[in-house]
Amino acid sequence: MLKNVAIKMRDYFIKKEIIGSDEKEMYDFCFEVLLSTILNAMGILIIGMITKQYAETFIFALTFLVFRGVCGGVHAKTHVMCFVSLMTLFSIFVLLEIFVPQNILYYISISISIASLFVIIAMSPIDNINKPIDKVERTKLRKRMYVLVVLIITVILPLHCFQGMINYAFSISYALFSIAILMILGILVNKYQSKIDMYQK
Repeated sequence: MLKNVAIKMRDYFIKKEIIGSDEKEMYDFCFEVLLSTILNAMGILIIGMITKQYAETFIFALTFLVFRGVCGGVHAKTHVMCFVSLMTLFSIFVLLEIFVPQNILYYISISISIASLFVIIAMSPIDNINKPIDKVERTKLRKRMYVLVVLIITVILPLHCFQGMINYAFSISYALFSIAILMILGILVNKYQSKIDMYQK
């Protein structure tokens, strides 16, 4: 569905002479990614608005997007799977925010933030076996990762010190936890794919 919409968008912009008719595949890909991003953002926004978790939603989304771009990890094979996976992760986050008592949420937040940062520092970035990251790019991404880790620790530590800020701290911790899960899944998928490629040879 998104692919068809992306093609129509590309044809429209070509017709209006806003973009050239060459490299159609590149434009299709860009429009498809854009539409997928908008759809995911709308899904998170709607859930956040329904549950009235406005600030928590913003903090989660910002942390997730920033670290996702640097850390990498598994990618769903279809946009539908991507949307469903993200909505599931975010729905679990919202449910925990609403129903888990603050004192328990405090310990969960600390635990998953420490574990997640350990995974991120040890493994980042995770590339795709079909699209490996070269040495120069890997070095750049790791430098950015270290900067982000220092910034996030600077933010999350004070938040854990105040009872009224636990939900915000957990928003960051759960986003990091989601990134760590995607990274681990990315490693497993790469190993599985490499075994398949080896058997096919």
